[in-house]
Amino acid sequence: MEALAWLRSGIIKTWAPRHAEKVVQRLLSSGTPRYFLVPLQVHNDSQLQHHSGYTTIVSFIEDVLTSFARHAPSDAHLVIKHHPMNRGHRDYRGLIRSQVRLLGKDSLKRRVHYLRDGHLPTLLEHASGTVLINSTVGLSSMFHGTPVKVMGQALYDHPGLTFGGELDDFWSNPGEVDRVQFGCFLNALIAQTQLPGSFYWPRTRYAGLLDTVEAALGAQARAGKGHMLVASPPTAAAAEPSAANQNTSPAGVAPEFANNPMSHQTA
Repeated sequence: MEALAWLRSGIIKTWAPRHAEKVVQRLLSSGTPRYFLVPLQVHNDSQLQHHSGYTTIVSFIEDVLTSFARHAPSDAHLVIKHHPMNRGHRDYRGLIRSQVRLLGKDSLKRRVHYLRDGHLPTLLEHASGTVLINSTVGLSSMFHGTPVKVMGQALYDHPGLTFGGELDDFWSNPGEVDRVQFGCFLNALIAQTQLPGSFYWPRTRYAGLLDTVEAALGAQARAGKGHMLVASPPTAAAAEPSAANQNTSPAGVAPEFANNPMSHQTA
């Protein structure tokens, strides 16, 4: 069964990018695109099971569609993007169609789009907002300056970073991302939880990585810091990025990460 799922995934991959590109081009060519992005997680994601009130992706989709139909502006569109690792395992087309019919709004059918693929940075850059359970796409969304509504529990779900109100209100007034605060948060996250590396490095390059991790954790424990994230405010210069980086990098993000920490994700 697993092999068949991955076979289906490969077949879908042959046509899904073209379909997604057409949908995105149609939205962007409308002059004043107004759409909200809903990136789905895999159906058996542990973050879904342990850090949200949802037991299935189905119930999440139903909640989002119901709220969108009842409270979103009539010119707004909804783009539901399938997770690339789940293409062959789940298909939500039937669910979305039946839910749209159940909600009984004729205009809703042409305003809800289901993508099995798509270039995530492009979708995020032009979206009015992003609605998700607790996916790391939330970080990518904020990096692109797109407001986020979290429907579960997420590390980055804090006042000033994400939308703190009800989903029903998000469609009309998603607010803005505080790019200075996001820069502080991202710096803290990188400094406290990340080490340079790659699964694709040759073994010789990460031979001493475990020793480095153990030493860092030991030093942190001796300092009594535990696993706290501590962010320092950016300097005045960092809070006002140069013109070259003003539209691409959150204020205060460390230079080595500012240009491209997550701008090429395709999930």
